[in-house]
Amino acid sequence: MSDAQIAALERGNVPANLFSNRERAAFALADDVSDTARCGNATFAAARDRFSHREMVELLSLVGYFRMICGLMTALDVEVESPFGMKILEALDTHVRAPYAGNRTRLEPLASRP
Repeated sequence: MSDAQIAALERGNVPANLFSNRERAAFALADDVSDTARCGNATFAAARDRFSHREMVELLSLVGYFRMICGLMTALDVEVESPFGMKILEALDTHVRAPYAGNRTRLEPLASRP
């Protein structure tokens, strides 16, 4: 993966000049399922057109595994290495953690947690 691709992903972009249609379909599917545990019909159809049944199961399993690990790490207050790890968690904060965090809407250092 090139530096330009990594930078685009960090910004939440998947431009056509950096990623194939297949990659962009996988990212869209992963984003939908990561955010809501569901996938829109158009997103699913775009991925289904580019991946075999087996690949779809593998992709959805990978996303599910990622969600599970995020939940486990959140429940156990696992500290993530900075700076890259925190960038990922901050990006996920609004999509994965915030809906389940009660009044807590931002990541807090471990020392400040009860």
